[in-house]
Amino acid sequence: QRLDDAPLGLLDSVDVHITPQGMEVALSAWGLDGTYTADLVARDGSVALDGGDISGPLVLVVPDGELAATANNEISSALADAGYVITELTLEAGQMTLILDSP
Repeated sequence: QRLDDAPLGLLDSVDVHITPQGMEVALSAWGLDGTYTADLVARDGSVALDGGDISGPLVLVVPDGELAATANNEISSALADAGYVITELTLEAGQMTLILDSP
């Protein structure tokens, strides 16, 4: 099923893996595959993707800057709507730990 309702509406599949270095996301769209890697940082009370890069043939149809901007906006909105303020995060294999503060 295509993820048409998502802000980047063109993705067929998304598989996210948290690593000690950041995150790796296996993506697929229009029969093309790619991997998006980015650092995860606590910034302005939210979690943000930083320094992202897409590799593989999917780089031809998905601009990495647009992917990061859209993801950062969605993450920030969801956390703010839920009343969460992120002050710190740590990463381990398969795990992200967030330190929260009240707004």
